[in-house]
Amino acid sequence: MTATNKLAMRAAVLIREQQIGRQSQHAAISLPEYSWTHIQRLRRQIVLARQHGWQGAVKRLSEDMVRALEDCRRDLDNAVRALQSSPSQYPVSSASNIYADLLALEKEFDEVEIDLDEQEISATTDSIVLEGIELGAFRICLDWHRLDSSSAYRVVACDPNPAARSEGVTHPHVQDETLCEGDGRSAIRAALTH
Repeated sequence: MTATNKLAMRAAVLIREQQIGRQSQHAAISLPEYSWTHIQRLRRQIVLARQHGWQGAVKRLSEDMVRALEDCRRDLDNAVRALQSSPSQYPVSSASNIYADLLALEKEFDEVEIDLDEQEISATTDSIVLEGIELGAFRICLDWHRLDSSSAYRVVACDPNPAARSEGVTHPHVQDETLCEGDGRSAIRAALTH
């Protein structure tokens, strides 16, 4: 067994363990209690700042409140998704199936990396040319301990050729290393939860 195969086998075992742990977490859905407490505290602070006429503080606290509400909404969305995806609906893959998938990546991509410490698998695409514009290669990085999260993977431009209007746009469907999944969102989510 080569060093690459050993690394892939170890990653497969760790990913399977992660899947088993994820299934046991479905029983205990995490609610955004901290987020909600933080939102209530910010609301009280905004009321006090308004009473004292501190408009700068009101503005800053309101911006903090928007971020806190967005975090709370994201946490609630995660709780809803966790409830909607029953563990029996998504069986745990065997370590041998995961191992076979990892080895298949090496047949599909020239450059595949498995980082056990970071719990990340990455594959680098060939250089992409779109309508005559050289966009370069992209590294797709999957963080396997965040498979339930909307940020389980990143799409990183290896040699960025960003859009003129925004440095973060490195491809028409990639902004700040986040893929606009469009109609593929449900298929991607299903693949990540299997």
